[in-house]
Amino acid sequence: MQHYWANHHHKLPDLKSFEEMVILAHEVIDAISGEVAMVSGPISTGGLGSREANLIRLDEAITSLVSEGHIIFDQAPFDTKMNEFVAHIKEGYPMPILEEFYLPLFKSGKIKKFFFVPGWESSTGASWEHDRAKELGIEIIYLD
Repeated sequence: MQHYWANHHHKLPDLKSFEEMVILAHEVIDAISGEVAMVSGPISTGGLGSREANLIRLDEAITSLVSEGHIIFDQAPFDTKMNEFVAHIKEGYPMPILEEFYLPLFKSGKIKKFFFVPGWESSTGASWEHDRAKELGIEIIYLD
């Protein structure tokens, strides 16, 4: 977990809605100094074929970018809560994750740049994020 989560992670278990998650995400990002970026790629659909392998790839990309001096907002701590909130959705992609959490975050203007890992095109969520980044004028960088 990135250091900027230190004063916020204890709030995660008490979150009851995507709206509360967005508020916490803003608090976390506001505690970061510098231009904030995100890494996007497959998690639950596409990519390397499994959630675990995809999460490892994202974590490796984040670690590499941070070591190069980039400031990356790591949204992984929200993953468990997101899955709880959409557990009732049995068919199709759980769009509330994208529309109720990520979209308000992207529209806030606090995310200035996206890094897309290879294979992002095979992911429903990453493709959606790519389209929103383009619409909102957020810088896009494709990783090798």
